[in-house]
Amino acid sequence: MEKITECTDNNHTKTATRPKYVYPYRVSVVREHTDRYTRIDSSRTLNEVAKELLADAATERFLVFFLDSKNKILGFNEASVGSLNISIVNPRDTYRAAVIKGANAVVFAHNHPSGDITPSREDNESTKRLVESGKILGIRVLDSIIVGHDGYYSFADAGLIDQKG
Repeated sequence: MEKITECTDNNHTKTATRPKYVYPYRVSVVREHTDRYTRIDSSRTLNEVAKELLADAATERFLVFFLDSKNKILGFNEASVGSLNISIVNPRDTYRAAVIKGANAVVFAHNHPSGDITPSREDNESTKRLVESGKILGIRVLDSIIVGHDGYYSFADAGLIDQKG
């Protein structure tokens, strides 16, 4: 055990022991400087941004875009890479970077390599679960889209996501 000393106030110190092989862990976010931020004002805008990233993907990929209070994209994370027709989406992995970044809201996008934008039963269930998880975390989900070859499907446009949170 390693002895560590910590100052608790001006006149008092506390000594504690820490196991020899337990080390502190630090998570940080680094943002590349840019003067250009895209504002997500519609599912069409989200599709334009997401299609650039998903257009040529041969497997399903699930992206999370972090938004500020004015719905400008602060960054994004690829939360899941799947197979030809499925991607496992876990709320913990999906929201991890959004929480660290301090996102006010998120939008999701994933592709269907087949080009068919019809949501599967799994798409519907995972979207519901992610919206509920966002409510618990205090992060609004504004939309989730499926990107296809010739179009997209928006859960918000279909009335399946309440954008007011």
